[in-house]
Amino acid sequence: MPWKLVVPEEETARPVEQSREDRELELRRDIGSILNKHCAENVSNTPDFILARYLQDCLKAFDQAVVFRSAWYGRNDELGQPDQARRRAEP
Repeated sequence: MPWKLVVPEEETARPVEQSREDRELELRRDIGSILNKHCAENVSNTPDFILARYLQDCLKAFDQAVVFRSAWYGRNDELGQPDQARRRAEP
């Protein structure tokens, strides 16, 4: 007889939304984990958590560059809305 998993209703409720700081920390840990998994930190002999922080800062800098580019072209592109941006770009 197969097992039947019974999950209490409160555990199937919508997950609690993470704060921005929690999401950034989770991303940094995930990046560090991937760097470590692939031994990518060995070449520069730099700890994976430092490289992860650097890469996360690069992403933030690029996000800011996108905002500046949008201002330069007189647009008001919103970050974090990839579906809307994609729809505007499609013919």
